[in-house]
Amino acid sequence: MSYLPFVFMLVFSGVLMYEQNDYIMILEHVEIVSYNKQHVGFAKTRNFKYNRTHTGTNFTLKMLTAFGNNLQMEIQGYKFASNEYRLFPITFAVNICATIAKNDFGLQNLYSCGNFSRCPFKKGNFVICNWSPDYSKFPPFIPAGSYMMDYILTYFDQPVLQAQGYASVKRIKDFNP
Repeated sequence: MSYLPFVFMLVFSGVLMYEQNDYIMILEHVEIVSYNKQHVGFAKTRNFKYNRTHTGTNFTLKMLTAFGNNLQMEIQGYKFASNEYRLFPITFAVNICATIAKNDFGLQNLYSCGNFSRCPFKKGNFVICNWSPDYSKFPPFIPAGSYMMDYILTYFDQPVLQAQGYASVKRIKDFNP
């Protein structure tokens, strides 16, 4: 019975479009942990300060497999507490093409700079430049703190790429850049 609220949130999170303005999220950096050399020939990230309050990321990928619409992403959240990142109850899996099409988390801006393949994903060399998620499209009421998100991309249950993103959440009333 205690899982009912989480199941309810997961079921309706695909239906609802989130809008929030109670916090800001500050992207610290994104890093590629590993990738499967059968599917990805090269993967690199470059993080940079876009301005005083905004961090951007450039991605360079060489996809050796045409993934089509079958690329899945599993996401697990960790919150910084007691001097380490501890498991946080943010866990979900999504189809990347469906998530981008619905503009969940503001992911449509993947295409604002660079030559990243639209769904269905094709083979080739791709660049995503000056990327940062649209935080106004994130769910409301995420607790303040530092977070690490673990992203695992899979293609028919085969691991393709693992990345980690680090960000801080600050309440707007407490924010002073």
